[in-house]
Amino acid sequence: MKNRYLPTFPIRTVSEDRGAVLIYLAVILVVLIGFVGMGIDSSVLGASESQQRHTAEYLALTALRTFSGRPATEDIYTRLFAARDHAQQVAGANIMLAEPFLYLPAQPEELGPLDDGGGGTVPDGPNGRIAPGLWYFVPPASCALEPTPCPCDTSGNWAGPCFRELDFDDPAQQTIVPNAFRAELHLRPESPLRTFFMRVLGAEFVSVASSATAATVPTHGVLLTDLSRSSAGQNHRHYEAWGAEESSEYAFQLKNKTCLGPSDHTNPCQTLTLWPGAPPPPAGHYISCGAVGDALGPPTDCEFMGKTFLDLYTAIYNSHCNSPPPLIRRTRGATTTPIHRHFKDDYACYTVNYQDGNESPVTEHYLIDTYRSVVTDIFDPAYTIGPEPLSTMLYGMHYALDRVTQRNVIGDMIGAVGFDQSAWIRSRKFPLSRPGLPDYESLKRITDVDNQTPQTLEERFQTHLFFPRVDALGNIPGALTEAVNMLLTASDRDLSQKFVVLITDGISFCQNDASCDLSATGFQNSFNEAASIVQNQFVPNGIKLHVVFIGRTGGPHTLLVQSSNDPTECMEEGEARFGSQPIPLVDVNAYTDTLPEALTDETKYFFPANQYYNLARMTDGIWGPVRPCFPVSGTCTDLTITLNSACEAGSPGTSVTLLPYTDNYGRLQYDPLGRHPREQFEEYIEQVLSNEPYVLVQ
Repeated sequence: MKNRYLPTFPIRTVSEDRGAVLIYLAVILVVLIGFVGMGIDSSVLGASESQQRHTAEYLALTALRTFSGRPATEDIYTRLFAARDHAQQVAGANIMLAEPFLYLPAQPEELGPLDDGGGGTVPDGPNGRIAPGLWYFVPPASCALEPTPCPCDTSGNWAGPCFRELDFDDPAQQTIVPNAFRAELHLRPESPLRTFFMRVLGAEFVSVASSATAATVPTHGVLLTDLSRSSAGQNHRHYEAWGAEESSEYAFQLKNKTCLGPSDHTNPCQTLTLWPGAPPPPAGHYISCGAVGDALGPPTDCEFMGKTFLDLYTAIYNSHCNSPPPLIRRTRGATTTPIHRHFKDDYACYTVNYQDGNESPVTEHYLIDTYRSVVTDIFDPAYTIGPEPLSTMLYGMHYALDRVTQRNVIGDMIGAVGFDQSAWIRSRKFPLSRPGLPDYESLKRITDVDNQTPQTLEERFQTHLFFPRVDALGNIPGALTEAVNMLLTASDRDLSQKFVVLITDGISFCQNDASCDLSATGFQNSFNEAASIVQNQFVPNGIKLHVVFIGRTGGPHTLLVQSSNDPTECMEEGEARFGSQPIPLVDVNAYTDTLPEALTDETKYFFPANQYYNLARMTDGIWGPVRPCFPVSGTCTDLTITLNSACEAGSPGTSVTLLPYTDNYGRLQYDPLGRHPREQFEEYIEQVLSNEPYVLVQ
């Protein structure tokens, strides 16, 4: 009897189960094949996009380099045609791009389409183009006050950097020189990329588009040159430190005498003889010489500003002190003497007209030492080509100007400011300008110390007052402020990288309000103001401060310390900075030398290096100490192996003393790589200008 309450189950045969599995497997295989197909199509598409992207980058860089490399004297359209033509050649070499149609915005009729290779032209379709424009990568100081093509969001955050295409149909844009090119590439409509498997989904063809933007990143730089009195102190010893017999100032300002004429630079005090009734000099003024010889003249005639005439009279070297008759020699003749000793006929007279800030114009007359020795051996005590370290400073400036000219980068500009206690003398300021422009070329001429002529000396002294004046102090804060103003008021400031090279011994006693205090307190106040300017104006505006630290007064300052990366070597500045620590420098209060001692005793030093080194680090700038090289047999000697051996024998964190390469305190006295000061300066300039000007930005 059948139990109606028991459940019943359908009975499935083996053949029925096998059929269901086959259905599931078929569905899975279709899906799997679809994924594999999409993967293959995606790989092909990705490879095509990658290749097209690389080609777009190459085209953008090619157009930019070609445009920038053309002579600046050519009109802009000639340069644009050349950029287009060169890009066309590059595109034609890549068959996968099918010679994309390249044109300039709003100018297809002038520039025309590309040849299709068969006698015709590529259709006016969206095949690709090269577009000139402007690349903005520096944010404005205020989005509200300085709107740019890169907009700001609602929170006031800058949305840059960005590219703005130029429209040369707009008359207002026809004189704008582009600093960027964008390449936009597409597959031709008649030959799109054919898919393999995606066609089952209805996507038989796909389009591939790529773009790339290359921009010129020009450099705007200001060279700040310290023209304080210490810039001539290495071979023109100061009166305070050496007294009348051993000192020889670089420039004397005449008080009651004038130059003979604008082009006659004869020393007007040269031919004066002993004046009647001349009093005997104070005791000690002439060492063993007991009487006044060939005097410069009475106070009413050839007196100098700043010091009594007798003091400065004897500051021109007394060469015949031990030979009768006791005369102060007028003429050097063939005499060779140590570099700090100079004669009356070494000095020429220059009339200077200038205006300091808003003050009234003034006229002054100076006797300036123009002597250049016939000795060519740089290690000879009599060798000199001019005041030092000023001559090396001018050489470094000229090298920088030459390198910028050779770079030939659109938008590169250099300016300069010579400063002492004043950074506002108009004739000492050279506005930002490009190679070939009058201000730029004038700066090149007056800094060319190796090829100076009477005409370039006139230009340096009379036109631009580019020499240390009597009793001139330093005003680094004022110079930094002038540099910032020059950089931030440039019309294309948003398109450039900006830097300042401060060439100085760091001795500064003056502030922006023109007040000066010749004391340790005055120095610290001046430095504090300089640090505030760097922190509040350089850093927010992306301005790098590079410091070339040069001059005797700063003295040896770097301690030899074992490297933490390699105990067989000495620590270098790059390692210290990479490790976010300063290289070990002597602190300003580390030793007993005081500022007055440094200014009056050639064996004493003051230490501003540590402060100014940290200002360079604050902006990621270069620290460039210029030291003498160690001479052996008349050549500079590389000390690297010797110094590394000493550091290896030392202890981590402890400075090494190695005479004579260091002083008794372990302070490095010579360039460790055996470079002449000029070579050191050249290397620092190369580092400053080492940025690649043509870069891919998008």
